[in-house]
Amino acid sequence: MPENMEPEILEIPSLPLVVGVSTRAMFDLEEEHAVFEKEGVRAYAKLQLEREKQPLKPGSAFEVVRRLLALNEGSFGFEPPWIAQSWRPLGS
Repeated sequence: MPENMEPEILEIPSLPLVVGVSTRAMFDLEEEHAVFEKEGVRAYAKLQLEREKQPLKPGSAFEVVRRLLALNEGSFGFEPPWIAQSWRPLGS
């Protein structure tokens, strides 16, 4: 680089990082998925209703998401994650 030229500094816009994570990656739903695959949607829905008050176990993406959210701790402008509700009750 010639001596009289300053290196170009790129301005990076401050945009939020958007990450999409499926429920099966966020939580360990292997048993529930097996019921869905083997017994169908009604058995799956029944199992989910029976367990609705039990917390889900963390899945493979849980720790990654926890650490990404930790990057925002103490920063201004933090917005909590949005959780998409793409499910529909049976019969709708």
